[in-house]
Amino acid sequence: MPHLKQLDRSATGAFCPHASYLAAGTVAGAIDVSFSTSSVLEIFPLDFSTSSDYLSPCGSVAAPERFNRLAWGQRLSDQSFPQLGLLAGGLADGSVCLWDPSVLLDPSAKEQHRVSLLAKMQKHIGAVKGLEFNGFSPNLLASGAADSDLCIWDLAKPSTPSLYPALKGSPGAPGSAIGGEITYLAWNKKVQHILASCSTNGTTVVWDLKRQKPVISFRDTNSQRRASAIQWNPDIATQLIVASDDDRSPTLQMWDLRNSVSPLKEFVGHHKGVLAMAWSPHDSSLLLSSGKDNRTICWDVQSGDIVCELSSANWNFNVQWSPTIPGIFATSSFDGKLSVCNLHTCTGSKVTETVNADFTVTQSIVGDATPLKKAPAWMRRPVGATFGFGGRLVSFTNNRSQHTDAATGAVRLQDTGILSVKQVVTEQDLVLRSQGFEAAIQGGNLQTLRDYCTTKRTALSSAEKQSAEGKHEVETWAFLSVLFEGDDARRMLLQTLGFKDLPAREGSLTSAPTENGLDAATALVEHLNLQSSDAADGHGHAPGHVPGGELEAEIVKALTVGCYATAVDHCLAVHRYTDALLIANTAGRDLYQRTMHKYMQKCPHPYQAIIRANLEGDYSTLIRTRPVAQWRETLAMLVTYTDRDKFRGLADTLASRLAQAGMHHEASLCWVCGGHTDQAVSYWARNCTGASLMEVEVLQNVIEKAVVMGMAPGVSSTSSSPDGINKASQSLSELVTAYASLLASNGRMVTALDYLEHVPGEASTTVAVLKDRIYRSGVAELPPGVHPPPFPFVREEVVPLAQAAAQQATQTGQAYPVYGAPNTAPSYGVPNTAPAPQAASAVQYGQQQTANPYAPQAAAQPQPSSYGQYSQYQQTQQQPPAYTPASVQQSVQQAAAYASAYQAPVYQQQRTAQTVVPTPAPFTPTAAVPPVVPQTQQPVPPSQIPAMPQPAYMATVVPSAFVPTGLQQPVPAPHTTATAAAQPNFFIPSASTAAPVTAMGSGGGGSYGGAPPVAPMPGMPASGMMPAATSQKPAAPPPPPGPPSNISIATADTSAVSAELRPVVTSLTNLYNACMPLANNPAKKREMDDNTKKIGQLFWKLNSGEVSASVVPKLQQLCAAIDAGDWHTANHIQVQMTTTDWDECGFWLSAVKRMIKLRQTS
Repeated sequence: MPHLKQLDRSATGAFCPHASYLAAGTVAGAIDVSFSTSSVLEIFPLDFSTSSDYLSPCGSVAAPERFNRLAWGQRLSDQSFPQLGLLAGGLADGSVCLWDPSVLLDPSAKEQHRVSLLAKMQKHIGAVKGLEFNGFSPNLLASGAADSDLCIWDLAKPSTPSLYPALKGSPGAPGSAIGGEITYLAWNKKVQHILASCSTNGTTVVWDLKRQKPVISFRDTNSQRRASAIQWNPDIATQLIVASDDDRSPTLQMWDLRNSVSPLKEFVGHHKGVLAMAWSPHDSSLLLSSGKDNRTICWDVQSGDIVCELSSANWNFNVQWSPTIPGIFATSSFDGKLSVCNLHTCTGSKVTETVNADFTVTQSIVGDATPLKKAPAWMRRPVGATFGFGGRLVSFTNNRSQHTDAATGAVRLQDTGILSVKQVVTEQDLVLRSQGFEAAIQGGNLQTLRDYCTTKRTALSSAEKQSAEGKHEVETWAFLSVLFEGDDARRMLLQTLGFKDLPAREGSLTSAPTENGLDAATALVEHLNLQSSDAADGHGHAPGHVPGGELEAEIVKALTVGCYATAVDHCLAVHRYTDALLIANTAGRDLYQRTMHKYMQKCPHPYQAIIRANLEGDYSTLIRTRPVAQWRETLAMLVTYTDRDKFRGLADTLASRLAQAGMHHEASLCWVCGGHTDQAVSYWARNCTGASLMEVEVLQNVIEKAVVMGMAPGVSSTSSSPDGINKASQSLSELVTAYASLLASNGRMVTALDYLEHVPGEASTTVAVLKDRIYRSGVAELPPGVHPPPFPFVREEVVPLAQAAAQQATQTGQAYPVYGAPNTAPSYGVPNTAPAPQAASAVQYGQQQTANPYAPQAAAQPQPSSYGQYSQYQQTQQQPPAYTPASVQQSVQQAAAYASAYQAPVYQQQRTAQTVVPTPAPFTPTAAVPPVVPQTQQPVPPSQIPAMPQPAYMATVVPSAFVPTGLQQPVPAPHTTATAAAQPNFFIPSASTAAPVTAMGSGGGGSYGGAPPVAPMPGMPASGMMPAATSQKPAAPPPPPGPPSNISIATADTSAVSAELRPVVTSLTNLYNACMPLANNPAKKREMDDNTKKIGQLFWKLNSGEVSASVVPKLQQLCAAIDAGDWHTANHIQVQMTTTDWDECGFWLSAVKRMIKLRQTS
């Protein structure tokens, strides 16, 4: 038997009720190998941390006689009572002895002359086989012996125990067990004064100590069985189990005292009599029993099933559960073994013992291990807790209570569980700041946001010790407040940059010259600052003074004939700059600008860089040439001389140059001024490396700045992806997602969902998943008119692999006989002198296959060689690198496997999902051949098809009507694969010469070394091909048709749109026209430009009839909701189409979504 610890003792055991000790007393009625007649009481420590399985005693004492029973009672609260309780032994001579286990464990007890034997009580005449302490009053000890006497001892004073008055039994003598030898007794687990005893005559007596007489006695009238052991139910006070050591009735009977006529239940499993029982103190549904069949069985009392069992080499006459360690029990056997076992190692396997050369015994397990059929109660968690999404703490508690049925009076146990859900807030500061921030920006008007920025700047400025980071925060909030100044934003930004007390802005110099350009030129002249060095040659003049004599005649002559350029050159030659500018201003803008450039070259000044940039509009050069340390002046120039749209790009350029120079904070300020949220947030979030490592305060600061900046008018927070869809910037999306996750984990679901709703552009996967989790949590209710977030994952139907393989095998089995039927062509690579008939060599295709629109009608007219006429199965098969017989044969076998496609719809679905067939492009053959529409043809007898040798590796496509496989009459198939002759020895193309295989109808070449000839058709010349076609090279395939790149709603052709889809065009056009006036900022205008392009592509597809039938009703419903102004329904349909038809409609759904949102919020 597998064990944890073991003793080589023929002893009965008892566990200490409050410590890890095991007591063992030499059992009566057994002789060891030494034939010793002595008796010893020993105590062993249970240390399961050591690897040794043998126990060493820590205390022992000689006993006056051998033991029948050994009991270890609990200690009393009295200090004079032994600290480890009392050890009581029922001896074979009829005496009951008491020992103090603490004295046995004390090594110095002998030196102190302390005696462990406290008392020896001699009352019984026969052997004491019943002995047990009361669980409620440890000072009460019951003993029963072979003389049928039942005694109750009071051990409050262990050295002088007292005996209670004898119980009055009937019909026997007082205190007798109604005849028979007492074999076992047990105290009731629920009622303190109830005691039961059983005897050899099979009678079980229940005693009431208060009344000092038996209250009931019973026995099984159907059998004369002896009673060997008895156990009370720990949960139900009126139930007990009686065991019998009679081999004729080796069962356990459960009795209910409310009906003692017959047993309530019987446990059948032992083959021979039962010697001992023990009810688990930790799980009331587990009961141990050991018998003479060398088995120890663990029962499930509730169901009567066997949970597990142990096998041993001999009888186990005693079994006991450990009261302190769940699952541990001890067994005593007549082969001299006392074993400590664990219930979890009870696998039901057989145990064999082998005697080694040194006379040691080795135990080995034989047979398969069987796990426990039921998990014990101590493995069930009485309480538990776990965190859920949204900071919810879910906890449970399990309780077991006893209930009595009022109708039947039956007592049953009921397990009740209490489940509680609590909100746990781990970041209280974050929640408080979030609430305050929401209250501060409530309403979102410019005045409120400007006041909030001012409050933040003032609060940060008033800090006593302000670090560099704190100064940066103050400056950032100052620049943020400028975004909400409205029309006065330019002046406030200049003041923030340090340019205070400025006069009102004058007109821009870029407007000169005009019809009345003299005033502007005069204003420019007033700004000129001619230095004295310019007059070094004696020709410098004060402003406004026009001297005479110096080239005056030439100037007058040039002006007389209208040669303004010559006059300007003469003025510049004599340094008459004012005259030159006046003449150039009169002549026109071009001459005026050239004159100004010449003047600035001759008279350079620092301020002229500003004038040059203003004149030429080249502010990027100004940004690159100016020192980065003067970024404030550069930014002020950009604010002064550029409009809003140009300023955004130039501010980004200046910020990028500052970032390259390491001035990241200054760069962030430029991004704030330009309204570039993405770049600014990327810098602010530089310390937010991940949601798990974020500092809450840093994250809150960044979110406040990002949200405030995002609420400013004219601010962009999206980036355009290659597909043209505006998506949320990665840094902003990650930041908002992390912040929303923190809010959600602290119970602020509504706020978290609101933040996620304001993430600009198309939501990323992370944002979509978080929105879906918050919505499905049921805590955050959606505002009226807001549609639920779409499911963030794609639903895919999973087909079991075995089922798919079986279907494929079925298809293959149906296809190959068609290909290999009589009169079919031989395999590729086999020489063939005469081709097989057309119908016999055809590969049958299903109705789902589309006929080649460029294939000729059967027997209609000669067909020139074209590169697009290859079998359609090449659409899904990859072209081999070179033509070899093996590869070609494999391709033909794969083509033949498609023959019964109409019988295998599963394959058709899979092929459709895996193969994308492009729209046939316009095809221009070498010889003029009118296009032919595929139609049903009459069967062509094989005799009418002329025989003709086929060139090597040629395949043709001949359309025909669909004919089921079961028909015997040869009918042309939609795609016919002709036979191939042996490959010539001289034609061995390399892999590099392989031409790509194009889709059916694309018009591209599909063979190596040129176009294959067309198979002979009725009425065709004997050569089977056109002479002109064999001498020409294949034409390049035309590009696939598609909408023009510059298509829009206004330019899209809708003349061929069906009548049922006309309302769709009208509805989307009206929606676009209604949204155009609402695009009042550059970002919205760019979105509308993208919208008109994508809706124009939709109109093109509607006009071409390329919208699938499943999308048409949804599109009609969507437009009907838009026309009715039902935005909630429109959003719902749009979300549904996003999840189900994204592959087809994704390019225009994003545009419709943006316009619906813009129209809804207007």
